[in-house]
Amino acid sequence: MIQINLLSGKEALKKDFDTKVFSPKEGGEGGAGDQLYQIGGAIVFIVGLIILAVWGFTAYNNVSKLERLRSQKMAEKDKYQNLIKEKKALQQDLDMLKTKTELINNLKARQSIPVKILEELFNRCPDSVWFQSLTKKGNTLNLKGQAKNAESANNYYQLLSLSPIVKSIQYPVLRKVARAKVPGMVYFEFKITLNDKIKKE
Repeated sequence: MIQINLLSGKEALKKDFDTKVFSPKEGGEGGAGDQLYQIGGAIVFIVGLIILAVWGFTAYNNVSKLERLRSQKMAEKDKYQNLIKEKKALQQDLDMLKTKTELINNLKARQSIPVKILEELFNRCPDSVWFQSLTKKGNTLNLKGQAKNAESANNYYQLLSLSPIVKSIQYPVLRKVARAKVPGMVYFEFKITLNDKIKKE
């Protein structure tokens, strides 16, 4: 007689069902590992962003400091350049004054021209104008000199024309000085006719 083991089939089906339903899924442990990797990667990424932000902020501050320092140095440079220019201008004025003083002393020592006339010529002379020569023939003065620029020479001409000792004044020569130490320097000549009544002192 042939016997069929029906229970064995049921038990096998139940075992197979319990295994598929209740047993842990394959790769479950691997999924947890992937999550850890993902979390670790995210942490590393965030830390990297923080470091990058800190570095960028520091670099920006350093650049700002350098820009401020550069601006400060440029301002100091401009200040020193202005001081140097002022020093040169003062030295030029000092040289002009020295030349004028020497000329006054020489003319007074020679006494070829009355002191009253000399004083009037020099008192009306701007600081930016100085003489090279002054000669007198009869009632006429021939004045030669140099000026810092044409404006200074013209200014001196106007001042002399208002002087009580001057009857008339001619302005025949005005030209630039070649290779002058001061840019714009000019040479001039005045022909001055004196008033007839000038007391000698």
